Amino acid sequence: MKTIVEAGHYYGVNGPSMLSMKGWEIGKNLVADKTDAELVLFVDDYHQEQTFLEPGDTFLDQVESDQATQLLKDEANHIFSEAALAEVAPQEMSELLKNGLVKLKKGVLSVAGVRLGYLRRQ
Repeated sequence: MKTIVEAGHYYGVNGPSMLSMKGWEIGKNLVADKTDAELVLFVDDYHQEQTFLEPGDTFLDQVESDQATQLLKDEANHIFSEAALAEVAPQEMSELLKNGLVKLKKGVLSVAGVRLGYLRRQ
């Protein structure tokens, strides 16, 4: 069985931050000696603004951001786009619910330890 580690996550609108890059390094260290592990990069390209940063975090300048983005993409085994997932998630979740494969509790699906939630847009 493969171990999948989400080692990277950043908002596409601003690119990786300093903490994004530190998280990536930690993830790489966690899987370095595991032959069955793969790294996942999750890019939030769904939200068109990022109005917050964790305390102590900073964005990279444009050149550093472009280089960091390329590094993450080169090193990732899998890259997920939040915009692409958001496009198909409501239909997929509806199918799971319709077929009785999952239950919805307080707007959140829980399947094998994975929690998925969605907001119905009007």
